[in-house]
Amino acid sequence: MILLKNAFLIKGEKLEKKDILISQNRIEKISDKINNKKTKIVNAKGLIAIPSLIDIHVHSRVPGKEDAEDFFTLTKAALSGGVGTVVLMPNTEPATDNPQILKTLIKKSKKESCLNILFSSAGTKNREGKYIVNVKENSRYSVSFTDDGAWIKDSCVMEKLLVLSDKYGKKVFSHPQTNYEGFINEGKISKRLNIPGINRKTEYMAVLRDCILSIITNTPLHLQHISVKESVEIIKEAKKLNPKITAETAPHYFCFTEDKLKDLNADFKMNPPLRTEEDRLAVIKGLKDRTIDAIATDHAPHTAAEKSKPIDTAPFGVIGLETMLSASITELFIKNKFSLSLVISLMTSNPAKIINIKDRGIIKEGYIADISLIDIRKKWNVKSFYSKSENSPFKKMTLTGKNITSIINGKIRYENDRFFI
Repeated sequence: MILLKNAFLIKGEKLEKKDILISQNRIEKISDKINNKKTKIVNAKGLIAIPSLIDIHVHSRVPGKEDAEDFFTLTKAALSGGVGTVVLMPNTEPATDNPQILKTLIKKSKKESCLNILFSSAGTKNREGKYIVNVKENSRYSVSFTDDGAWIKDSCVMEKLLVLSDKYGKKVFSHPQTNYEGFINEGKISKRLNIPGINRKTEYMAVLRDCILSIITNTPLHLQHISVKESVEIIKEAKKLNPKITAETAPHYFCFTEDKLKDLNADFKMNPPLRTEEDRLAVIKGLKDRTIDAIATDHAPHTAAEKSKPIDTAPFGVIGLETMLSASITELFIKNKFSLSLVISLMTSNPAKIINIKDRGIIKEGYIADISLIDIRKKWNVKSFYSKSENSPFKKMTLTGKNITSIINGKIRYENDRFFI
């Protein structure tokens, strides 16, 4: 048993000091004062207890590219950042498109990690957008269906996948991008440097098509890594016709713009690319008015050798598990005056609803004890990483707010830069 003493809990716009008793893997009691001499006491004075973050968009690189990330380093990165649950994408080698590979990875993850690791099945075989996977069987081992990294261009295939996924209680995650030409945003920087750019239409036209299909079929749809103003506007209107539509963005889209590519630093190369200041502000507004439901990292590890290549050959993608919490607190809570409850819900209770998790994402009696203790005032410099890769756009930045302790399934797994795994 663990007793968290003097922790602050977020209650609306206020913080309330509470004791939290954890028994086995559950939250047994929350009260003003709890005395129990048989417990391990953790003094949480000055710290805020939040649900462990739920990141619904993560790339593990297992199987196929373990030189960039494996389950062990993924676990350390997540724990240090206050993340307790991750949903892994299927663009691995081979793709997770069948029950056998999903079962194998589930077994491997349970053996090698203390995280709550969940999997998204590919939506089509080998993520080629042609033939739908066995949705009935794959739904037993996955929480969602997606060809993440590729957009399902065939409207008939996408429509059928939406209907079948809904039939088995799952949601389709769409990577909305109509084509994959270019390296950075098509705009002032790409023109100045004479680099092929990615047009904003590639995103919002895909968002529009997918929203229409979701509305027509009255099925759930989740839109990944939203980055442009038009997408936010389309989603806002589409939700009026189908409230089952949800969307996410990533910290880099509300923290940075295409200006970061002036020096062609590939640590700022991701897909979709960093956009304009107008887009950045639109994403922030979309988060504030609940058009965008969740923050996810799109954690995409790459080796230093890969990311040191020229901008046209370096791979897309950045890591984010270790900085998601701090970047969100710094940019949204401190700079843009979001309520703390909203910022945290975008990474906890909202993602839990999207993937239909019933007993995580909230600190509540009876729920699984996935709790992060955070110091919201702590400033820290992003110098090093527990991830096997270091391709972070937040490298060398000073952020405010840091995870201090991670409790997963009722056990302390991380505390003050020490791991217990």
